Amino acid sequence: MTLPDAHAEWLSDLKTFLEARREAPPDRGATSLRPLVDEQRQITGGALLQFLEFVQGESSFELFPVLEDQPISERAFVFATDRAGAAAAHDIIERDSDRAIVVLRDEWKAWLEAPSTDSDPEFDHHYEFWSAWHRNVEPTWEVPEDPEGELWVHEEGFALADRAGRGTQHLWQWHDGEMTLVEQDIDEWVSKTKGTSGPRG
Repeated sequence: MTLPDAHAEWLSDLKTFLEARREAPPDRGATSLRPLVDEQRQITGGALLQFLEFVQGESSFELFPVLEDQPISERAFVFATDRAGAAAAHDIIERDSDRAIVVLRDEWKAWLEAPSTDSDPEFDHHYEFWSAWHRNVEPTWEVPEDPEGELWVHEEGFALADRAGRGTQHLWQWHDGEMTLVEQDIDEWVSKTKGTSGPRG
């Protein structure tokens, strides 16, 4: 199934914008990743697969009824991520897909902020999932005192339509070559259309 012309044109414009600014597409292979990034790749891959399973199931329509009028099957998919996520997408999203694209978060931000681009704030042409790893632990979070290794935050979320999305942050610990989940959903938000309930009610 191909995208309607308007949505395909929007995706083509995004690809053209990226090609003019990048030396090469994001590295989507796992062969040269450091152990830390490879662990992050595996976790991100699981989150991406969970998201794709969710949007293809009935529960997405139950939680976000707006999708009845704005089906994602007719819109382009954008996965905005970091190096770990780009590698995770290698076996999940076709590099030359005519329906989906993997972009780095900085590239996506540049597209959204460029004055000459259509950022599609109403999600007429696309829907998106994002994933990024960082070490910005909020001072208000209750975290282990003097943890062994490093604390990392996995920030992920999605926007399926206007006021139909969710974002969350999970706290992980990197120690002895392994990532261990410290707290899932340590911080989260849900955006929903009036009169509907989101993933967390």
